[in-house]
Amino acid sequence: MSFSSPIFLFVFLPITIILAYMVRDELRNIFLLGVSILFYWYGQGSFIMPLSSSILLNYIIGLAIEKCREKRRVCKIIFVIGVLGNVAMLYVFKYLNFTLEIINKACRKNISSLSLILPIGLSFFTFKAISYLADIYMGKSQSEKNPFNFALYISFFPQIMSGPIARYNDFKDDLVRRKFDINELSYGIERFICGLGKKLILSNTFAIVADKAFGSVGSSELTVCLSWLGSICYTMQIYFDFSGYSDMAIGIGNMIGFRCKENFDYPYISKTGTEFWRRWHISLSSWFRDYVYFPLGGSRVEKKFRLFMNLSAVWILTGIWHGANWTFIVWGIFWLIIQIIEKFALHPEKFTHAYSKAIYRFITLLFINFGWVVFRAEDINKAAAYIGTMLGWNHAALVNPLDIFLFRDNFVVLLIGIVLSTPIMTIICEKRHDNLVFRAVEAVALTGLLLVCISYSISVTYNPFIYFDF
Repeated sequence: MSFSSPIFLFVFLPITIILAYMVRDELRNIFLLGVSILFYWYGQGSFIMPLSSSILLNYIIGLAIEKCREKRRVCKIIFVIGVLGNVAMLYVFKYLNFTLEIINKACRKNISSLSLILPIGLSFFTFKAISYLADIYMGKSQSEKNPFNFALYISFFPQIMSGPIARYNDFKDDLVRRKFDINELSYGIERFICGLGKKLILSNTFAIVADKAFGSVGSSELTVCLSWLGSICYTMQIYFDFSGYSDMAIGIGNMIGFRCKENFDYPYISKTGTEFWRRWHISLSSWFRDYVYFPLGGSRVEKKFRLFMNLSAVWILTGIWHGANWTFIVWGIFWLIIQIIEKFALHPEKFTHAYSKAIYRFITLLFINFGWVVFRAEDINKAAAYIGTMLGWNHAALVNPLDIFLFRDNFVVLLIGIVLSTPIMTIICEKRHDNLVFRAVEAVALTGLLLVCISYSISVTYNPFIYFDF
């Protein structure tokens, strides 16, 4: 069930919100757990077993780690078993067939692939579970004794499909001491509407152009101009798709008393590649920082080779996390190379002149755009062909009438997307938020946006969120 689907907007969400306020405090978590399981079951059906197995495994392992805390060796063994159990589940469903494919090509074998369907949200709730076990093992958190509360943490329906990857320490207080506040409800509704608009109006519009461009790889229809237009539209599409989902997840959380951390901070205004990953998918990048990079020594290691290996581990794993395809691995290596260049050679954070900062900011945007081309392409060959067309290496035509039509037809949406990918509107709204006239205009605008989104939801062909695939 997608947040932008009519059944969610008109049935599931309003009924959930109303009943959440009516249910007694001591039963509210059990009610929300039932709602979360129903939400997941509606989209996955029989594939709810991996989620149930994850909840049971990590609940037991968490209790065992805390019970054996004084026995460091036993505690470590239990923790490793828990992590391996989570990784094994993720590997089987997401990477096993990819591994068999590599073996078949390398060894000229013909091992049949398994009929496995990737459970939606597996990567997200698995990383939630690993962070929970790691925090208990490192003494940063205590295990959750209430099985219903723990099950709700893992399966919380606003986050189950595509995150954000919430830490248990950030979630536990709201499990037992949250308050239902009219201001939080109002803010949650506002945030949800904005996220819905990002998805249905902006992301889906950009998707039409991006799909046209990336679907034309290898044909004469892909001109130099169309390749650039398509890559820019995909850069916008993936941002408004994923940040829109995060806005909706955060908004729903606020509506029912859960405060979720931000997952995006205007990443396209970043001055460097390093800054981009502090602003993009914050819950994932901070997860790898805290549970992979720092335990390996981070940047405080004495030898540069160790730093290189630490960065390599993070970025290769980041690529692999996104999917079983060489494009994601190459995409991770691409960002590894950028990080190495910035940390070992350029040091762009030390630039002092305004023009050098501006030039490098533009270069960073180009890196981001080329990276998304690799990320979006079906395979490495098509990614190389697409980038070759962008650079004029494939003898492609410069422009054709279709390119001009697509640009004219989407110019206004592109302009809106560029403006909304910067904090300009947020700054304006914050400065005038106490003005009653401005707030009245804002309320009317949000109501209008909601009505437009409803019409899109009813009329537009179903288009799931990009990160449902990860």
